[in-house]
Amino acid sequence: MWRKAAWFLRTPTPLQRDERFFPDAGHFDPERFAAGWEERIPRYAYLPFGSGPRVCIGNGFAMMETRLILAAMVQGYRFKLEGEAEIRPVQIVTLRPARPVRMRLERRWIARVTSMSPT
Repeated sequence: MWRKAAWFLRTPTPLQRDERFFPDAGHFDPERFAAGWEERIPRYAYLPFGSGPRVCIGNGFAMMETRLILAAMVQGYRFKLEGEAEIRPVQIVTLRPARPVRMRLERRWIARVTSMSPT
């Protein structure tokens, strides 16, 4: 029992991919973190910044900053994976891809309204 528990203490990745709390956990789904997501999962099922008395003091700021950066990026660009590369995750201390992920960014062209007055 202790060995299994100690494995979870080293990394939260297996916990954060638990199908009981995160259906289709390997699939990128930003809606998973829509309003009220914290009430839908158990308290310690998602631990990106630790928990308890040693939780990261930048937790709230980092979550807000991540949402703002991601929203700005997807508004301006489309992200396309180059080639047919398979992304294989590797667990060291943090989860990362085994090889570099090559992506191509395509600028989104958004029509801008220059005047609201009738002509």
